[in-house]
Amino acid sequence: MIECTVDTHILAEILMQYNPARAELPLVSTESMGPSISKKLNICIESAGFEGVIIASAFAFVEIVNQFKKVSKEKFNMARCIGMLNQPPDWFIVEPFDATTIFHLISVPKFNLKQINIELADAIHVATAMQRGPKTVLVTNDGVLNNLNFDNLNIEVLNSLND
Repeated sequence: MIECTVDTHILAEILMQYNPARAELPLVSTESMGPSISKKLNICIESAGFEGVIIASAFAFVEIVNQFKKVSKEKFNMARCIGMLNQPPDWFIVEPFDATTIFHLISVPKFNLKQINIELADAIHVATAMQRGPKTVLVTNDGVLNNLNFDNLNIEVLNSLND
């Protein structure tokens, strides 16, 4: 089974494209979500969670609400966000921000391989993927995370910057 833990930008892209009333429409590749990402996420969606799931930290929703106009680009409304939290589709899991996340957060490096500081929000996405275990893939379009050494973190990264 595929497990895709998404960062805030990818979650926002899902919220922009996914329409529960037209759930049969696949996600399409965009500038922020390359073809390898959309393909993997569509496997999760089209299988209704049987072949894979998409995971987002509750914190990713906090980030979206905090920066709503910037993140939503007026392509989705707050009701879509609330609906995803209240009644997530079978293929979507909202991972809590809890003591387990904090335990893993301590293991996330403060800098990437280029010595660029890892922001707290990005570190939380990494920790969320880590708490899911080695079967998860961190799905991001963040260049800072693309240059993070994941060898010791026991997770795989799928970054749209590599598409």
